[in-house]
Amino acid sequence: MSTLEELIAIYPQQLLLELSAKDIDKAWSAKHQFSNNISQWNAYLNRLSLQVIIRWLETERDFQIVVNSDENLTSIWEVVNGTPITLNQGNNQTKLVIIPSETIDTDEFRVSQEWVDIPEWVADYYLAVQINPDDSWLRIWGYATHQQLKNQGIYDESDRSYYIHGENVIESLNVMWVAQELCPHETVKVEPLPILSATQIEILLAKLSQEIEDFPHLDIPFSQWGALLVNEDLRQQLYQRRLAGEIVETPINLSKWFDDIVEIGWQTIDEFLAQRVGKLNWAFSRWKPTTDDWQSINNSIDLIYHSSNEEQRKIEAYKLGEKAPNYPKVINALVYLLQDTKNIETRWAAIDSLWMIDKNHPLAGKRQIKSLEISGTNHLVALIVAILPKGENKFSLLVRVHPESSRYLPTNFKLIILDDIDNTFLEAKSNEDDNCIQLKFSVRHGEKFGVRLGFEENLITKSFLIDSAT
Repeated sequence: MSTLEELIAIYPQQLLLELSAKDIDKAWSAKHQFSNNISQWNAYLNRLSLQVIIRWLETERDFQIVVNSDENLTSIWEVVNGTPITLNQGNNQTKLVIIPSETIDTDEFRVSQEWVDIPEWVADYYLAVQINPDDSWLRIWGYATHQQLKNQGIYDESDRSYYIHGENVIESLNVMWVAQELCPHETVKVEPLPILSATQIEILLAKLSQEIEDFPHLDIPFSQWGALLVNEDLRQQLYQRRLAGEIVETPINLSKWFDDIVEIGWQTIDEFLAQRVGKLNWAFSRWKPTTDDWQSINNSIDLIYHSSNEEQRKIEAYKLGEKAPNYPKVINALVYLLQDTKNIETRWAAIDSLWMIDKNHPLAGKRQIKSLEISGTNHLVALIVAILPKGENKFSLLVRVHPESSRYLPTNFKLIILDDIDNTFLEAKSNEDDNCIQLKFSVRHGEKFGVRLGFEENLITKSFLIDSAT
């Protein structure tokens, strides 16, 4: 490979800069900030190029130079090659993107699609940088404008990049400085990106967090990938998850339950109980009413309609669920109570009993059950989640836990509901001889929540969404 002096003689119109040992050591020392070898090397080349080019700009040009924070840059370099900088001079603002490469071949100049088609990331000029840390030099062999890349560039779908042939790259930076003064903005309009739904965000973060050695974003529509990437908070979440090597489950979209689309492992209550006949110490038992029971049933119905005591109405609703038949007057009483009460406990008594009598009734909601093993223990529990629309884009939720491998839940077994940023907003603990604990709450359409359960330090978490978008 040629020395710096030889390259200066060969390419007198191009900018060649020396890389000091200090530059190299400083750039390489930050390699631990990335999740894999590809990202580490990409960040190393970008950081090294940035350091040297900024120092040259500060020495040779009269600009106010704006560089993104290191936190921002690391989250970019984790997944994309390129470094943005902004040059301010008077009322003019010029955006550059440094595109470093070790490639010896300069037959083409290739720029990742992110820098060309994400509106907020579009630059005026893209610097073609060849870098050789082993021989301690950096060469800016030319530049291209955004207009060139969009109008003359060839789009390569295989790696989602735009490239132009080397002979179309403008070699002298002096041409760029003159153009920057005469026509500072060399961009063309690009299509806006969509707003991602909560469901899309969680699916994307989960997929992109797990496949850190490959390029999973190539399997995702660019519009979605770009919308995730341009949001700094979401990009930081992705970066942190990849750095931690976190395996993130895709949240369960409860809205799909209303279309009878249920994730693997979740079952109806009847399916669950049928597989465990004689193995559980709890069940949703019912019996046929006797003549004496009919008097009690009619009394319960009367109290539901006429009592002003909410606790009494709740008790009567549960009584109907235990022994009332699937008769219109029974169903009508429970539907009336469900629609009349403002008390969440009474409401769920009506829902539970309606479901016990007629599981297919539209106002009984949807409920599924899943067997879970608490990590680090021999305890199996059954998690039940029930959901019912309540109007105005709101849903009523019930989360209940039963023991599966023992008669009772362990004392101080926790059931915790988490909000969309994983803060606790509801919690229940079992007492001695409890065979179930439960929590009831409401969420809005589009919201995410988590369910955390277990005891002592042995906790597992499941994430859920209420979102019809896919």
